[in-house]
Amino acid sequence: MVFLNTPINIIIDRLGDFRKRGIVLEKDQTIEDLYFDRNKLYNKYCHIKIDCNKYNANEICNKINNYFN
Repeated sequence: MVFLNTPINIIIDRLGDFRKRGIVLEKDQTIEDLYFDRNKLYNKYCHIKIDCNKYNANEICNKINNYFN
């Protein structure tokens, strides 16, 4: 599993109106709550974690490729 670790503010910007994206939230759960809950799981179970704040798309692809080759 590859964890593309991206800051919450960038995720929210990319999502736009997340209600139109099919994201399911529990009652009274915020998108931030979901992000932090998933972040814990991704950190626990990922095989490789890439800080997307440090690298551009090509560098990220190279890191993933290098990991699996």
